[in-house]
Amino acid sequence: MKLNTEQRNKVREEHGICCNEACDRCGKMLNEVRWTRRGESGEWCSRECRDGLEKAQLIEVRIAIRAGRPRLRLSKQDRTVRRRQQIREAVRNHRGRRNSADVIKNTLVSI
Repeated sequence: MKLNTEQRNKVREEHGICCNEACDRCGKMLNEVRWTRRGESGEWCSRECRDGLEKAQLIEVRIAIRAGRPRLRLSKQDRTVRRRQQIREAVRNHRGRRNSADVIKNTLVSI
């Protein structure tokens, strides 16, 4: 919401900042970063104020489970982790697991 002249002067005197707008839901002062929705008038300070807490958490989860192509360049730590996984898989495949029926046990032979 737009602040009128009296409100702007009050904010400038109390907090020492020049601000023209506030969040429509909680009333926090808005700076450069603000959340909007296409086709609707209004500006909010965060996704939680705009959508509500439950919907904002759902969006966060959806963003975290991003599917698609993997990144082209991995960080050094990611490269190390991936290389170690590949080595473990190669060793497992090379050694293989033998069944107990395939294993010949040593027995004592009396002469």
